[in-house]
Amino acid sequence: MPRTHLKVFFLTAFLTFFAVFSSLTTQASPLDVIKALVTINPMGVVVSAPAEVEVGKTFKVEAVVQNKGSKEVSSAKAKIFLPADGLVLNKKDAEKELGAIQGFREKKAVWPVKGETVGSYIIYVSASGELDGQVIGAEGNSVVVEVLKKIRPTRNNSELFSKILDIFRAWFKSKTESL
Repeated sequence: MPRTHLKVFFLTAFLTFFAVFSSLTTQASPLDVIKALVTINPMGVVVSAPAEVEVGKTFKVEAVVQNKGSKEVSSAKAKIFLPADGLVLNKKDAEKELGAIQGFREKKAVWPVKGETVGSYIIYVSASGELDGQVIGAEGNSVVVEVLKKIRPTRNNSELFSKILDIFRAWFKSKTESL
């Protein structure tokens, strides 16, 4: 875990511990505790990518960087992390400058990625920025992308239901004609 994330983790743990035990005497509401925790690090990252891609094809990895707090996060950046082999970033810049993210807003970062080798790969994105002169950061959910030789065609559910219904009609028709 990066050093910045350890600091945020321990600070959050300490404040939670302090808020719980001090609330016994100071009557801090749960909402006050939540507000304090969100003020510490309001950043969040949600990562999305297709579950399956064909080898040799380019696909998009998208990260939505969120500011869940009321204060502006300045100098926001997002950085994609790919495995050493199998996936290649089409543009060499793994880090995207997002600028300032106003309170309760979000910004997107998109990377074109190419699947070069068949296999399953984990992709994740981290984000950082400044809040009140302090560097803060967040890691997004990791996504798994499976690179296949050829993507299996998916059937439309209505098409499948229609074929089953046709089979049933033919079977029913054959049964009624024999009577």
